[in-house]
Amino acid sequence: MLFQKRYLKDSPFQQKTVTHSQHIRHHIVMINKTNFAAIDIGTNAVKMIIKSAEQEQETKREILIKELFLRIPIRLGEDVFLQGKICEEKIKQMVFVIKGFKNLMDAYNVIGYRICATSAMRDAKNSQEIVERVQEEAKVYIEIIDGKEEAKIIYDTHTGRALRNQPSTALYVDVGGGSTQVTLAKKDTLLFSHSFNIGTVRMMENKVNENEWFIFQSKLTEFRKAYPDLQIIGAGGNINKLYKLAPEKKQKNIISIKSLIKLHKTIAPMTIEERINAYSMRKDRAEVIVFASEIYMKAAKITQVKHLIVPTISLGDGIVELLFKQYKENKSNEATSS
Repeated sequence: MLFQKRYLKDSPFQQKTVTHSQHIRHHIVMINKTNFAAIDIGTNAVKMIIKSAEQEQETKREILIKELFLRIPIRLGEDVFLQGKICEEKIKQMVFVIKGFKNLMDAYNVIGYRICATSAMRDAKNSQEIVERVQEEAKVYIEIIDGKEEAKIIYDTHTGRALRNQPSTALYVDVGGGSTQVTLAKKDTLLFSHSFNIGTVRMMENKVNENEWFIFQSKLTEFRKAYPDLQIIGAGGNINKLYKLAPEKKQKNIISIKSLIKLHKTIAPMTIEERINAYSMRKDRAEVIVFASEIYMKAAKITQVKHLIVPTISLGDGIVELLFKQYKENKSNEATSS
């Protein structure tokens, strides 16, 4: 059986394949590690995560361990929200970064990967040209995914599945640079999913339409009335950073709204340089973190929740888990047919 390096969806060009015997030889070199990767092309940055599949000694079950995480700040959203398209300089940057990521995936002997672009690329007038250029120059294929696909990937993670066992109704809120993805779910049922054009970079550039805020508030008010057991689950880099910075964390992976408000009052008056120095924060994160906290506080106020659950999951985590799941299914099918 030939196992494609990128195998979740067909791509318009031929990818390198690895035979079973080659794969075993690579395992010896990589100390029995099977590696998967995800590249997330967001509004504020391009990120790559590589995880390896390893067997727990006690349970003997296979788990994913993070091997590498890289984040390169390329603010695509700035161009898109102001000019409607991504400029040549940033396209060159993106191609250069993706080439570098591809080399790292080769060095780590990644056997399955997926590259997904979200809000900024969805909105850019020249997104298809960029996809074709990356394909030509970096020899990899970018998928521009819609908001529902983005939400489903996170919803289908191991953490997401565990949260579905809770009796309450979950409202997933992922605040990005270009959009805020809101997904309503109860156990295995996806009730609602929508990507609102409300994001940190949009807010910074004053490009959020007032009507978008009105629809956001109306929807969340509707959910609060319909589901009194509602709880908010935050996903993505912004809430993960806010959780790490928040004072008075009494429970793991829980941030109280009081604590979030307290943190917001501390960081909002600061200059960007002061945030960088006080919290060892990257400049691009320091610029948007206050806007992110405002969106989460607004969501909490509308829904009247007292805390947020922060399982520290991201789109990249979800992509890798799906790749690993399909890899195991392929192996199982191969064993059955042999």
